[in-house]
Amino acid sequence: MFAVQIVKNSQGEDMAKDEQFVNFGHSRREFDTGKAAAEFATELNQLSHNTESAMRYRVFKIDMGDHAANLEWRAREAARFDSGDYLPVPWYQESWFHESSYANLHFAHMSTDKPGLIAFTESDDKGIADKQLRLRAGKYLSRFFSDTLNNYTINRFASKVYLETGKIEVKFATTPDEIEHIYRNGPGACMSYDARHFDTNGVHPSRVYGAGDLAIAYMVTGGESSDDTDDSDSYARGTSITARAVCWPDKQIFASIYGDGGEYATRFESMLESLGFSDASYHEFDGARILKISCGSGGSYVCPYLDIADSVSDAGEFLQIGGGDYSANNTNGTCGEGHTCDHCNDCYSPEDGGGYIEGYGEYCDSCYSELSIFCGDCEDYGHRNHATYIDSINDWKCDSCASDYPTCESCDKQYPSDDIYISESGDTVCSKCIENGEYVNCEDCGELHDSSDIKTRDGDSLCDSCLEKRIEDDSSDCEECGKLTLNEDLTESDAGLFSDQMLCDSCYANSREAARDESSYASRLMATLLKIAA
Repeated sequence: MFAVQIVKNSQGEDMAKDEQFVNFGHSRREFDTGKAAAEFATELNQLSHNTESAMRYRVFKIDMGDHAANLEWRAREAARFDSGDYLPVPWYQESWFHESSYANLHFAHMSTDKPGLIAFTESDDKGIADKQLRLRAGKYLSRFFSDTLNNYTINRFASKVYLETGKIEVKFATTPDEIEHIYRNGPGACMSYDARHFDTNGVHPSRVYGAGDLAIAYMVTGGESSDDTDDSDSYARGTSITARAVCWPDKQIFASIYGDGGEYATRFESMLESLGFSDASYHEFDGARILKISCGSGGSYVCPYLDIADSVSDAGEFLQIGGGDYSANNTNGTCGEGHTCDHCNDCYSPEDGGGYIEGYGEYCDSCYSELSIFCGDCEDYGHRNHATYIDSINDWKCDSCASDYPTCESCDKQYPSDDIYISESGDTVCSKCIENGEYVNCEDCGELHDSSDIKTRDGDSLCDSCLEKRIEDDSSDCEECGKLTLNEDLTESDAGLFSDQMLCDSCYANSREAARDESSYASRLMATLLKIAA
């Protein structure tokens, strides 16, 4: 018996020796003769060549020792897919899987008796014995495909397995201990570190949510937990905290969702909404109490980075979200003394930037960056409401300095004064408009004129006045009628009485007519005289 072996995949990489073959359905395609296998391999190689694919094939002779037994168990596994007893894993159509040596060996499928896990056949011996190994999807992919897939892709496919077949629950942590556990063992973020990471004297910032108003909603996947188990069961071996969000149960609202992959976050949001919760807008959490825990020095308090508000206020026994006393946008786990932005009214910490704009007040970093300008001419800061953006130099100038930038009357843009020219009529014109031919210098007087007032003579660009003078200089009086005529339009006459005179076109035509008349008269006179003489 013979088979066709894949020796290079679509990326031109060498395949595992003696393991990867061309399949027919879920089974290896086999041939009775080497000639038949060779013809098929040749067809495949030619097809790869024609389509510029890097895949290559060759004939492989099958060891007949265990061939019958191997055929039997592989046919059995393939039949289970065909009958629907096996559900394929979410990645079964991915090229990195079905082109690998494991596709035709593992027959990986969703576990039939352990929801949330996948099952596969490790070897031919295990296949003959009909024994499958069950693993978490992430562990399976990490074991066999870590050289092909990154962690994000592994987590994404693992989440698909859980979401399709595994046990998924939404729970709520309300005590400081429970909340800290969720933060330290759930999805990663800036508040997920150990307490020693923060400037909080050993207190984890997330603990302050346990004051009674707020809770941490979280999603648990895997494990054997059920609806009648307490929250501590969710921390047992075999479970994963895959998504979380701050929520206010009494108001049925939740804040930003943190999840290990988009699949989990999307499902978690859907499950929260099914429980009656809705996604809160900024500041909807204002008024919620959090624990007031001193950092021990400096007058600051423990506070996580809040993505639901920008500040907290002192409410006596507790701190309260909103109010502006302390900035709550620090990632060191503390809230510092806050300042209120005179533009957006949000609380901010001066350590994060911002500044004072004369006549307008103290601005947070965001508003200051958006609305303040630095005028390089007077070297002072100001507000954009009292400044002008000069397009030609891509810069802001205060109103006072902007007045030193004349406006081109052709393109209506301001330019530095050394880039502005004055036309003969008094218009201010930029060099760009001159380069574009909208204003032109007269080649006789040198003055700048609107292009519509420029005429061309003898290849020169002339204004009306210079053109008139140029014409006058190039003209003479007609010696018959006295009319001023361009020299080029005067013609020397050789006709009788007009001979050697410079005439305009009209007088020249008249001279030719007169000459013809003189000639005709002379001829008639001569004929008469000849008759008389005869």
